[in-house]
Amino acid sequence: MFEYCFMKNFTCIASSDPHYITFDKLSYDFMGSCSYLMSRPCNETTLPYFEVYAENENRYNTPTISYVKAVHVYVHKVKISVLKGGTVQLNGTNVNLPVTPFSGVSVFKSGVHYTVSMNFGVTVRYDGNHYVDIKVIKE
Repeated sequence: MFEYCFMKNFTCIASSDPHYITFDKLSYDFMGSCSYLMSRPCNETTLPYFEVYAENENRYNTPTISYVKAVHVYVHKVKISVLKGGTVQLNGTNVNLPVTPFSGVSVFKSGVHYTVSMNFGVTVRYDGNHYVDIKVIKE
C-alpha cells in the first residue's frame, strides 16, 4: 500500500474560481466568501506550529464566483498577510518587501509571486490575484 509519508515533496493549491487541490491530490471547489484552512501540522512533529488560510471573496457581483482575496500565514505568533494586489502586512501593519519578521521566516516577491518562506521546509506563494500554492519539503 502506498503511503504519502514516504514522499518528500507535497503541494496544495487554490486557484481561479477557487479550485482546491489537496496535498494528496484530491480536488474540491469552494465558492463561498470565507476563510479556508489550507495547511497546518496534523500530528506530533518537531516543526514549529503554523497555519495557512486562503480567504475568498465574491467577484464580478456574482455570489457563485469567488476567488482568493488574501492569504494569511500564522507562524511564530506572527500573522503574515498577503492581500489581493500584493499588499503585505505583519500583524495588520503594511510592510515593504523583502522582510524577515522572525529568524528563519522571510517574505519577498519573486516573479509574479509573493512568497513566505519558512526554514523548516514550508513555502507559501500567492500571485496577488487568484493563485496560491503551499509546498512542503520533507527532509
